[in-house]
Amino acid sequence: MILRAKNSFLSNAVFGSLLFLFFTGTGIFSKSQSDSSKDKQYFSNYIQKDSITYLQLTLKDYPTLSEKWLKCDATVNALNNHETSGKIQVFIERDSNSENLSYGDQIFASGFVSAINAPMNPNEFDYRSYMKLHDIHHQVFIRRNQWKISGNDANPILESIYGIRNYCSNVFENSGMDPENVAVAKALVLGDKALISDELMLSYASTGALHVLAVSGLHVGIVMLILGFMLKPLKRIKKAKFLFLIFALSGIWFYAVLTGLSPSVLRAAVMFSFVLIGSEMQRDTSIYQSLMISAIILLLMDPNVLFQLGFLLSYFAVIGIVFFHPKIYALFFFKNKLMDKIWQVTCVSIAAQLATFPLGIYCFQQFPNYFLIANLIVIPISFFVLIIGIGSLIVNTVPLLSYVFFYILDWLIYLLNNGVRIVESLPFAVFDSIVISWYDAVFLYLFLILISFSILRKSKFAFQLALLFLTSFFVSDTIDHFKKSNTKQVVFYKMKNEIVLDIFEGKEFTTVSTFTTQESNQDLKFHVEPNRLQLAGKKSASTYFVIDPDQSAFEFENKSLVFADQLLLDSARFPITDAVYLHDCKFISDELVQHWIDRKTFLILGRNCSYGLKKRLIKIVPSTWVHDISTAGALIFRF
Repeated sequence: MILRAKNSFLSNAVFGSLLFLFFTGTGIFSKSQSDSSKDKQYFSNYIQKDSITYLQLTLKDYPTLSEKWLKCDATVNALNNHETSGKIQVFIERDSNSENLSYGDQIFASGFVSAINAPMNPNEFDYRSYMKLHDIHHQVFIRRNQWKISGNDANPILESIYGIRNYCSNVFENSGMDPENVAVAKALVLGDKALISDELMLSYASTGALHVLAVSGLHVGIVMLILGFMLKPLKRIKKAKFLFLIFALSGIWFYAVLTGLSPSVLRAAVMFSFVLIGSEMQRDTSIYQSLMISAIILLLMDPNVLFQLGFLLSYFAVIGIVFFHPKIYALFFFKNKLMDKIWQVTCVSIAAQLATFPLGIYCFQQFPNYFLIANLIVIPISFFVLIIGIGSLIVNTVPLLSYVFFYILDWLIYLLNNGVRIVESLPFAVFDSIVISWYDAVFLYLFLILISFSILRKSKFAFQLALLFLTSFFVSDTIDHFKKSNTKQVVFYKMKNEIVLDIFEGKEFTTVSTFTTQESNQDLKFHVEPNRLQLAGKKSASTYFVIDPDQSAFEFENKSLVFADQLLLDSARFPITDAVYLHDCKFISDELVQHWIDRKTFLILGRNCSYGLKKRLIKIVPSTWVHDISTAGALIFRF
């Protein structure tokens, strides 16, 4: 018996090791094949520097609209008369013609192709790496008179589905509902979040309810319930189980394609497909096996999905619900059905939050304190919103019935949005400005896994290891706080139309800016606040100065800085200073430039300096004493 057990253990270990090596090798091979930039025919090999590029493109999706541009991913079929391969991000100037572009359109265009830039400010979101995960490395901006349609090469099946999606989108937009409610309806039913305002998106994020706006397993599960109810009569017919299975699977995958085939929808569609097949064929299926198979399929289709945040959060949440939910639910028993349902929703929220909070804190630097209350509101209401939303699309052509459906839908989404806003307005709704490193998140996950194992298996050793990793987290956090308390630096940020610099001294910082208020906006959130959180652990400065003509000189660490515009440069006497930040200027006298060179005054070329002036200064001023923020990015002085 002992020998047999040993052989069994050995064979399992060998099989497991071989399986691991197989999947690792497959993953490495798939990853190498997924990078189209290594192809000899990749379009960037034919780009001529500083010259206009002529491209033949095929749009791979319907363009998304902004105020001035249409954005879309496209394949590059030809470049400068060379047959090519690869994908590119396309920006086309918006007008009445470009607004009619659609999936599959082939266009001839000209423009300047450029590599997607690396972050230009410290700790800023790395958009270049994000697009690299989608195998896109370049972008092109095309003006309204620089393109024309040459044909269409759309997949007829996808074109039909995208056409249905556009039709459904237009139905919602013409439904007479409140515009904000239309945006939420399109997000919940069609997976289109483009019209949701930043303010509303922030409200959902701050309450821990943002997952409702992203079509995922919850939505696919509801669709499967609807299909099961509608197709139930087929089960009463002998030998019709196969038809039931075909129609149910077709419905699930049609909805998945209709909502954009995001990783979360793909994962849910694959998982529910395996569960459905197993249940209809009367075979037990493990949810963990379904998750593993769906993950393998997604990774084989696109290995880069492993590094996408949505993929990780989606899988962590589902694994957390599957593992933690039964254990938490078993802690209390309610005879009352309503209380039992409330307890079920609460358990799902706690389980998902347990599994995702380390990664969520690492990525978003915040924790929603009232996530339980928010989910008790949004999960039940979103369930009915999705059902009524799908129903309203089905009965859209029936006048009176469609009015009733859209009225109920409008009212439900109003309740949903205002419920989220009420939760957000509660005191201490968000614990924000939490900054942890990636290894801190790993320590938290190891602690979570080991403490769960120690409780379930009553393992003293696992409990001790859990305490070790928790201690490691606190030690790492203490070291990080010590480093921040000794930080001394000045950061001149790259901003498009404003000037912002932060002077960090320990965990306090002073801001000097052309913004008249410290109130956060989208530019600050994207370009500046990530660095403030990393260095000081907060978003707002303790001291704030506004740059104006009467206050253009500042001192820090016994050094002086002058903000110089054309008016100050033209004045009779320019102040003696250690550094000059040039902005809104076109001309500087030779005498003043020579004075700066003699005194080794550091020149910072900021916003709205003319191209000719920049070129002249960079040519005659030693490179160690001049910095162009627009091309070199943020400037950092460390003391």
